[in-house]
Amino acid sequence: MSANQFCSTCETDKHLKPQAVSAEFKIKGKKFPYTYEVLVCEKCGEYVSSPAQNDEILKGAYDAYKYANGLLLTDDIIAIREKYQLSLRDFSKILGVSYITYHRYEKGAIPDSSINSLLVLINENPENLKTLFEQSKEKFNPAIAQKIQIKIDNVVAEFSDDMCSDCHYQQYYEKTFLERTAQMKLTISNPYRIAN
Repeated sequence: MSANQFCSTCETDKHLKPQAVSAEFKIKGKKFPYTYEVLVCEKCGEYVSSPAQNDEILKGAYDAYKYANGLLLTDDIIAIREKYQLSLRDFSKILGVSYITYHRYEKGAIPDSSINSLLVLINENPENLKTLFEQSKEKFNPAIAQKIQIKIDNVVAEFSDDMCSDCHYQQYYEKTFLERTAQMKLTISNPYRIAN
């Protein structure tokens, strides 16, 4: 895919073509290889990019680092908060981090391992966020706290329903398995028994 864009090096509106570039990024003191796509001017061969494209390249490199180190990716961090339908400000208060810090995580910054672990626990079981919220409730005015409580309770109820249906399926499967096992034992102990 090619595009016409202004090249500031040769100062013309030229045809640009995508090109894969491999580079090493230094992230958390370690060199980390990452391949990304840039637009290259066909006339002078220079890379043409915007600040937004540069941000996306950096976000991609950070996500590759996160993936390699078992950390939540940026989209996962955003999805966890959105699952509860909470604002950045409210969610960061519950977690006990500043709004700016949490905002950076959603923009691609690498969270420290304790925040990453906390987010994983919150994602795995909404009861964990409910517990955190109970401990930080006094940070909110009562009307907002009540709205947050309802949102969290809705996710907890949905999670409980899912777990309950999983339990019913597991109980049914175990019961069926035990019945079949008992039937097999009867058949083996009495080979002349007529099975239903």
